[in-house]
Amino acid sequence: MSVGIRQSAARNGTWSPLRLPSLMVWLDGSDTATVTMSGSNVATWADKSGTGRDVTAVAGGPTRTVTQNGLLALSFAGGAGMSRPAAGLHATGGCVAVVMRTAGSGLPTYLSAPATITTNNLPAPADQWQTTTDNAMYAGLPEMINSAWHNLRGQTTWGAVVTNRSISGGTASATQWLDGTQLRSASVASTNWTSGTLTIGRRNDGVTWFVGDLAEVVITDAPLGSTDRLALEAYLKAKWGTP
Repeated sequence: MSVGIRQSAARNGTWSPLRLPSLMVWLDGSDTATVTMSGSNVATWADKSGTGRDVTAVAGGPTRTVTQNGLLALSFAGGAGMSRPAAGLHATGGCVAVVMRTAGSGLPTYLSAPATITTNNLPAPADQWQTTTDNAMYAGLPEMINSAWHNLRGQTTWGAVVTNRSISGGTASATQWLDGTQLRSASVASTNWTSGTLTIGRRNDGVTWFVGDLAEVVITDAPLGSTDRLALEAYLKAKWGTP
């Protein structure tokens, strides 16, 4: 299927993330059949990828009352998250895509990286890429300590964030796009890549929490080529009304 045909299918509703190669996680906030509530909080968010990587509530779980483009999404108030221990993701790289917005200028800790790199690391969100001596690389962006929390710190309008990352020959690389526009791409020397807990709405350190809304999460176990990335971005834009 050509790039144009895939993008057209995504826009007219005939394409879904199930067409992506190496799909490992697909969490859809609009699909009521996949969301189990406990009172006013989400207890379980079922994975639609077919791999069974459901996530369950941590510290109460998010709520599900906010809407975007007429569809329900999940809200994180800063003291609740969801997780999947031993997720077994990103052995040599992959892609993380989310539709999200923050509630202010706080750290956009919407998704703890499903794999971390090198020793002495700290779990970090899927949009962070630290290059200090004891924090080598996470999923998306280069920074020195916390001096460059980039566009997503104030991403208070809905947007689709897509991050490709990989490790090969002792080099870890990542590229990130926001609503189809590349934010940046960089690489760092690294040889150790460890799969860990997939945590949504906070870092795995249990200290840094996300305050904002999440509509959809898509994770593949291989970086997406341009054809598949463009189709995914077109699908998310058409569904959630992102720019």
